[in-house]
Amino acid sequence: MPIPSRGLVPVACLVAGVLLGCRGTQSQPNEIAPYEIVEIVPGVYAALANIGGSGVGNAGIINMGGSAIVYDTGLTPEAGRQLKEAAERLTENQIRFVINSHYHDDHVGGNQVFEGSSFFSTSATQQGVVAAGSRRSAESVAAAQDQLSRVEDRLAEESDPKAKRELSLLAGHLRGIVDSKGELERQAPTVVYDTRLNFSGSIRRVKVVPTGTGHAEGDAALWLEADSVLFAGGLVTTDRHPELADGDLDGWITALDTLLTLGFDVVVPGHGPVGDRQSVVTMQEYLRAIDRAAQQALDGTPLESIPVDSAFSEWMLEVRFRENVRFVKEKRRQ
Repeated sequence: MPIPSRGLVPVACLVAGVLLGCRGTQSQPNEIAPYEIVEIVPGVYAALANIGGSGVGNAGIINMGGSAIVYDTGLTPEAGRQLKEAAERLTENQIRFVINSHYHDDHVGGNQVFEGSSFFSTSATQQGVVAAGSRRSAESVAAAQDQLSRVEDRLAEESDPKAKRELSLLAGHLRGIVDSKGELERQAPTVVYDTRLNFSGSIRRVKVVPTGTGHAEGDAALWLEADSVLFAGGLVTTDRHPELADGDLDGWITALDTLLTLGFDVVVPGHGPVGDRQSVVTMQEYLRAIDRAAQQALDGTPLESIPVDSAFSEWMLEVRFRENVRFVKEKRRQ
């Protein structure tokens, strides 16, 4: 089921029930909707985090028939509320299950608003959410506020479109941390699994596929075999450098090998636009490029002189390239 040439159709960009700007909108950051929601196949929706909004991580909405599943919940309770409202409206069902792909805040921060739902994750994801504590520390919020002020100052002066887009992305993330400081109460998943898990409804069946440690310990993708759709969580990004600091490069490459054994034509990444099977291959190529660069660094090439591979030169958050190389270099040295 190839992606239609005209692309996916936006369904809703909601902020407090008011239609505002979607992806690429030049409105003020606090007016940007958490998500742009697109229907991939009937009853299956990708909630794509808008640049500058408080969603930050992509999410999924699946109409099972008689019930619905939400996969990941964004960075903040407000993003979670908008996601929940959209899911209930689009599926005309209650959200019976919430599945978290991994423990990072931008994928679990909206959990608390899904009252009455059952929360599922791998055991490592549950442990990661519990270890983070119910609230963000005052120190982490203060650091985010300080960084946000600097990013907003740079954003006001920046004229380069690519740089502005990247700064808007960072501002949305940081603002979400600051604005939700008094409301966020991390909700850890309560039902855990470490093998593949099936969910069945009257109109479709989905499978959760745990892949071990890749982007983070306890990653799990969501596979809709009959619809040929894969929600990949943090294992795949499509337009920005990922973060390796909580992961394992070799395990990540292996996890992507696992995903490529599954039948799918459309992939919803954890961050970035909807992609296809090639997006998973490209993610592997990126990780191998990081490994090669780390070997260069180990062989004595100064990190600052190692260029970003041309295949990824347009990706956002380029600063992460050298952070990732440094991380892998240190791991290889051990």
